[in-house]
This record gives sequence, structure tokens and C-alpha cells, in this order.
Amino acid sequence: MPSLSVLDNGDLLLMIFSFLKRQDDLFSLLFVNSTWSSTSSTLFSYGPLVHRLEFANGCLNGLLCAIRIDVEVQLVIEKCPNIKELSFTGMLPPDFFNPVLINNFDHPLANWMETTLEPLKRTEFSQLENFNIVNCNLELLVITKLLEEVSEKCQKISSLSTSLILSEPEARIIVKGFPNLETFRCSSATSDGLNILVAGCRSLKNISAILGQDVQFEEFSKPPQFSQLETLEVSMANHQNFTSLNSVIQPNLRKIVLKSCLSLFDDRLIEIARNCSRLESIALLNCTNITDLSLTALARYRNLKLKKIRLFGLHNISDTSIYEISNNCSMLQNFAVEQCSRTTGRSFLDIISKCQRLRKFSCNATKNIAFILINQIAIVKESSKLQVLRFTECYDIENDAYTFTPQLLENWIQKCPALRKLIIHFLIPEVTPMVIIKNIG
Repeated sequence: MPSLSVLDNGDLLLMIFSFLKRQDDLFSLLFVNSTWSSTSSTLFSYGPLVHRLEFANGCLNGLLCAIRIDVEVQLVIEKCPNIKELSFTGMLPPDFFNPVLINNFDHPLANWMETTLEPLKRTEFSQLENFNIVNCNLELLVITKLLEEVSEKCQKISSLSTSLILSEPEARIIVKGFPNLETFRCSSATSDGLNILVAGCRSLKNISAILGQDVQFEEFSKPPQFSQLETLEVSMANHQNFTSLNSVIQPNLRKIVLKSCLSLFDDRLIEIARNCSRLESIALLNCTNITDLSLTALARYRNLKLKKIRLFGLHNISDTSIYEISNNCSMLQNFAVEQCSRTTGRSFLDIISKCQRLRKFSCNATKNIAFILINQIAIVKESSKLQVLRFTECYDIENDAYTFTPQLLENWIQKCPALRKLIIHFLIPEVTPMVIIKNIG
């Protein structure tokens, strides 16, 4: 109607909208039409809605690009008072790629980042709960000083991630400044640093770190000395002293990730399986001395709880382990096995067939193995709950004994109504993109 055309006049709308005092009213105007949206957006304050913000270098045409954030940090502090999570990841100075400076080893990188983060030291983020500063090439003293000053302004921080090496002085600063810490991640940790951290931060639930050569798990064997963890993620490459975790005193452990623990043997992992009664998720990555004994213990002792298992680079486990998991872990929802050279498609088929709650499945597979697994899903009576199916290519030489057909694909998709992601790292010439689109549609 012509009489309503006046409501598309931006200047007039701006005058009308300026009388609205409630943010909820302004927010509702954003969805009327494009004219109202663009007009009301000049008045609507988005800042208070921002709860999570990350500064990170991006990529342009495949090249790493440095961005300028020194002005932006100050702007964020002024406009976004309700930030709960703030992250700085892999930051580089704006002129890092300047040809004149690229070979200059005295480039003032640390000074630039320290100046950029200066507003954090002067402002109180009353709502900040999660603070991350990772891979920003800052000197250790700069990081510790920054954490010390930020802790005075941000009393609610419960999660902290840094690139520092946690030794005794750094641990004391963290314990003093972040007494309510629940999650802590760092590049590496010494024995003294961990002892001070877990003794001082009584609310600590989640730890992620590369442990130094001097760390002995038996140091935390007394309940008063060690926080009651829920997540433990450690890497101990070339570590020669992997002693007992004394898992009896860790009844709340729900998730364990062990990376490159070369001196971890079955007896230690079996102890964890026996005593961590709430364990729901475990990842064993390149722990090369683990055998079927450990996986059998996990499957039998923790069969009612385990929901997520990831195995990578375990060359001493076989199909026996996978069969034990499929026969005992009825609650399993996420299963991944890769680069485990002695496992085969037969045991993977057992996981697909017996674990009725399975949501995500990933494995190394030849084209023939993938066919067998997909065919098994297609012929069962019940619909699968699979949401993610991932086949990473296995380079074993074999002849293609099976052929993917559009009918097989159609039957399979019908049995996977919940499927959200399918990743197959090999060519299937029998199935064209149009066939896939037709069946998915």
C-alpha cells in the first residue's frame, strides 16, 4: 500500500526507532525486512551479546596472514562487557611478513603482543571464565606477568590454556591468581610444577600437558595431595618412568587421553581399567607397548560405562581386542581405530553389528572392507543410529572383489536416517555424484 511506503524511509525509521529503549524491541526489528534490519542495526548494541571471541591469524589464498588486533582488543573491551571466553592463538605482528623484517631475528614480536594485550591488564572482565593464550611466541616472563595481572581483574576464570612450561614459579602464580581453576592446559609440566598446581587448585578437574622426564605419577598417590580429576590428557614421549597412576584415588575420572607413552605397559593400564569406575572415554595414541590384555580389561571392567574409544598406532593389538569391545561395550557411541596394523575388517564388522548405540565410526579400510561394512548396515532389519562414518584409506594391495551399486547405496542410506557426515578416502567409480545426490535428496 502506498501509505505504508513511508515505513521504508530509512531516515524516518531511524528517528522512530531512537525512541525505543528496550534492547529486546530493537532486536525484534532486525527480522522485519532488510530496510528495518539495516536501520535498527545502527542502534542495536551487539556488544553485550558477544560471549566468545577468538583472535587468530587466518589464511588468504593458502598463505598465513597476520592481522592487526592492537586496536581491536581495546574496542572489544569497550563494547563487549559480557565476554566469557577469550582466546589468542598463533598471533603474529602485522608487519611479520615485511620483506625487510622477515630475516631480522631481533624482530620485536614479544613487545608487540605485550602492548596489544595491555588493555587486559587495566580492565575488569567480570564475566570471563575461559582464557586462552597459545602459540603467540611470547617469552615466559611476559606470559607469567600477563597471567598475574589478568587474574587480579578476572575473578571468575575457571579454564586456562597457555603455552608456558609449568615449573614451580609459574605454578605458584596460577594457584594464587586462579584458585577456582577447573581446567588447565599447558605445553609441558615439571614435577614440582604439577605438585604445586594440584595441591593448590582444589577444584581442578581437567589437566592436559606434556609431562617432563622427572614426573612420577606415584607422587600424587595420597588423596589429600591430588585433585579429583575428571579428565587427564598427557603425553610423555620417551618417558622412562611411567609408574602407577594410583587410579584407586581417582574415582571421578571420566576421560583419559594418553599420547606417546612409550613406557606404558599392560599392568598400568589394567590398573586404570579396574579402578576408574566412571570411565566413559579413552584414547590411546602411539602407546606402542599396549597389547590385547589392556583392551580386554577395559572392555570387561568398564563395559557398562565406556562410550568413546579411540585407538591409534597400537601395533600390538589384534582383532581379539575389537571383538572384546563389541561383545562387552553395549553403550559404545564413538569408535575409531587407525594405524593399528594387526586389526582387520572382520572385527570392524562386529562393532557395526553389535554396538546398537554407535553414532560415530572411523577406521582404516580398503575399498573391499568399506563395501562389507556398508553392506552389513544395508541388510540389517533395524535402522542404524550412525551419524558419522569415516573410512581412511588403507594401502594394502588387494583386488576389488565387490562393486558398489546405486541400489546398495540407496538401501544403506535408508538404514542410516541420522547420517550427517560420510568420509571415504578412495575412488568409487561405480557411484557418480548425481547418484549420491539423488539418494540423499
